[in-house]
Amino acid sequence: INRSAIKVSTQGTLRPTLVIGMGETGWKTLEKVRSKLIRRYGEVSVWPVMRLLGIDVESASARLDTAGMSRELMDQLLLCKFRKPNQYFQGWDDLKHLSSWLDPNMLFQISSSGGTNGQRALGRLAFFENHRRILARLRSELEELLDSNRIHSQLAATGKLLRTEEPRVVVVGSMSGGVGSGMFIDLCYMIRR
Repeated sequence: INRSAIKVSTQGTLRPTLVIGMGETGWKTLEKVRSKLIRRYGEVSVWPVMRLLGIDVESASARLDTAGMSRELMDQLLLCKFRKPNQYFQGWDDLKHLSSWLDPNMLFQISSSGGTNGQRALGRLAFFENHRRILARLRSELEELLDSNRIHSQLAATGKLLRTEEPRVVVVGSMSGGVGSGMFIDLCYMIRR
């Protein structure tokens, strides 16, 4: 991370922030935040030291009409994939450690389009299956967020000061859906580490 000479002030109002939206509710929240930031600041490059990341399962691509999304918007979305249910069963001996929280019969609930059908255990399975990709993406987002060149340009564009270099991570999602409720605890644990 390029962290050269970033001026921090107690008078500052800005703090590097990564907002993560999990599942449909999280994505809808990110869309509202994004539209407010665009109305207020314009293009993403001049947003006030903020990044947005949506995490959902592959079936969301149909619901979110990813075919019609701009490249910029697609870059803010990480879609997690499942294996086919029969692939889990074929390798179940290697996955038995999951049985403390995943009933093997739950695997039949994975929708044909790769969705959780609102099942918390499947949201957690999606996290488990994609944790390396999620971790790599979190690291990448935080590196981008904390890049001093980016911070300098954003501070200049907003005319505001930075309060601290310590990033804040906000996680948004529904505790009644499959993705949000299934990923929340593991994602927060990953972020803290």
